[in-house]
Amino acid sequence: MKHTAEETKVHPLDENYQDGIAAVARAGFDWVPIFGNSITELITSQLKNQWQHRATQFMKNLEDRLQSLPIEQLKFLLQNEAILSLIEKGALLAAKSVSQQKRDYIANLVSRGITQQDLKTEMTHVLLDVFSELNDSEIIWLIYIGKMKYSPNNVPKLSHDYLFYELHKEVLSYQNKSKPSDEELLMKDIQDWYKMRLISLGLIEKFNPVPNFYLITNLGRNLLSMIGIHENE
Repeated sequence: MKHTAEETKVHPLDENYQDGIAAVARAGFDWVPIFGNSITELITSQLKNQWQHRATQFMKNLEDRLQSLPIEQLKFLLQNEAILSLIEKGALLAAKSVSQQKRDYIANLVSRGITQQDLKTEMTHVLLDVFSELNDSEIIWLIYIGKMKYSPNNVPKLSHDYLFYELHKEVLSYQNKSKPSDEELLMKDIQDWYKMRLISLGLIEKFNPVPNFYLITNLGRNLLSMIGIHENE
């Protein structure tokens, strides 16, 4: 008997995934008193393994980024409680993050906070706290706005990074039709919500002379730099 791809798909981070599914199935159809405990056990098992894997991978990524530091300097830095707290916070945030890209950004932010001597660790903690508030789509919007092209007198042009837009157009695009569908209206509302969130966090601001046009703030610019994104690159 052949199994479908879905039936044979094993969770890569949990060797006991199929056993967990079987435990739920054995609970039978009387799920009112039984299902809750079964699904809780299953989810807890998977989350534990996923979080452990992500946190471990974060530490490996961080180690790679810190290899340029002399070992004695690194040992000295790791005696600083604020830096240890920053690493712990980064590992926890990485463990919660589904996106590999976001986990990479977190590793960049933490490593820069450790290695940049002119940046107080407290400031890195604040930037990490702000970054933790962003979902993947909001990060894409922040980068997109941060890559705005400027004219010599610092006035933004209506010109964006085309390659970045094409890569993320599912998040960024909106068809401005005279009669948009309900789904298109919802997409616009969600996009507006992303930008309102970025404004509320102090990462972008409206460019008043041009309707629906936004600029990166100094805080947003510094956050992008810390996660490894540079303007107009």
